Amino acid sequence: MKKISLFVILVSLMTTFMWAQPGNDMPFERGRKEMRGMRGPGPQMTDMLELTADQQKQMKDLKLKLDKDILPLRTDLMKTRGELRILKAEDKPNLKAIYSKIDEITALKAKIMKLKAKHQLDVKNILTEEQRLKWEQHQLHKRGYGGKKGAGRWGHRHCF
Repeated sequence: MKKISLFVILVSLMTTFMWAQPGNDMPFERGRKEMRGMRGPGPQMTDMLELTADQQKQMKDLKLKLDKDILPLRTDLMKTRGELRILKAEDKPNLKAIYSKIDEITALKAKIMKLKAKHQLDVKNILTEEQRLKWEQHQLHKRGYGGKKGAGRWGHRHCF
């Protein structure tokens, strides 16, 4: 039994370290999108908003700061998720400890969301009024509210 527990712990830790990389919260959304964001606004966004060189540099700097601030939180989040998996895999799981880990995970996610919200407002403050209008139109269209799709992010129609 000890060998199985040790194996589960090792697999959980290996998985945690593999997933504890900077990027999106959702592993299946990583890739090209993530890489584009690390450089700053993509060429389509730069063209659409007609960003100046100074605006592009400011956005790139903001993105770099966001990545530096979020990286340790994401690492902690992945580590805490691994610890939660270990707690759940025990022969007699301690529900109080599991709830505590869930609270830790929720707190880390909240910190990440707050940093992202601040980043979005900081980016918005760089834009001129005309650029903000273009950006907001783009965001609405991208979410399916202004486009022909009529479905939300996961392909479901909104029920409200």
